[in-house]
Amino acid sequence: MITKEFQLFKAAVSYFTRIPVESKLSNTRALEESLKFLPVIGLLVGLTSLAIFLVSSRLWSVDVSLLLVMIFQIVVTGALHEDGLADFYDGFCGGYQKEKILAIMKDSRVGTFGALSLYITFLLKFMILRDLPVAILPLALVLAPCLSRGIAASIVSTVPYARENQTWTKTVVNSPLRGGNLFWLILLSIAPVVLFDPLLIPWILTVAILVRVLMVLWVRKKIGGYTGDCLGATQQITEVAIFLVIGAWYGLDIDPTSAGI
Repeated sequence: MITKEFQLFKAAVSYFTRIPVESKLSNTRALEESLKFLPVIGLLVGLTSLAIFLVSSRLWSVDVSLLLVMIFQIVVTGALHEDGLADFYDGFCGGYQKEKILAIMKDSRVGTFGALSLYITFLLKFMILRDLPVAILPLALVLAPCLSRGIAASIVSTVPYARENQTWTKTVVNSPLRGGNLFWLILLSIAPVVLFDPLLIPWILTVAILVRVLMVLWVRKKIGGYTGDCLGATQQITEVAIFLVIGAWYGLDIDPTSAGI
């Protein structure tokens, strides 16, 4: 059992990052099941981002350090989620029928909507993070990648796959992210939240869940289910939403001494 879980974890690392790891489990079902480790991947990305920030901020300004962190995240993930975000907006904003939307999302070229979504997302992340209190910024760098990936992965447990003639799970009943796997996904996703002010935690979780609800409604209405691009877009949008909530909270001059730092 432990060996299988370790192989699933390696499969998740291999697929969702550019880290050269080989897994004995490479079939579609294993890849689906490895989604439960997405929050762990996010945590690793977050902790490494934090380390890069702490080191670089001793040499350069906060602005430069944040840019280095964002570059690292793109490189280590191969821009997988960013690519999904761009394809998602190109398809959902540029197409009206399901077949057209799916065709646009499958096209490797980036259109106007995709380019704008990437620019706005990166700009928002950078500007929010640079305005956070120095004591809170490290926590945000760890939490957002973890929770946002968990929110994205959880969609697989309640929404069918949209594309036809594909081997990926098409029905929710067959989804491996149910029962114990779903429980661990949720637990691993929300674990870093405890680092924040207890009064802030409900707001972070509420907004993250709200993004999920809206994304599910949107993809169900437009294409009847999700695709990998939808999951990538959900991750990026949720991450920005988390940063916005944290930025708003600490921008209200609420006493930060109650934060669990």
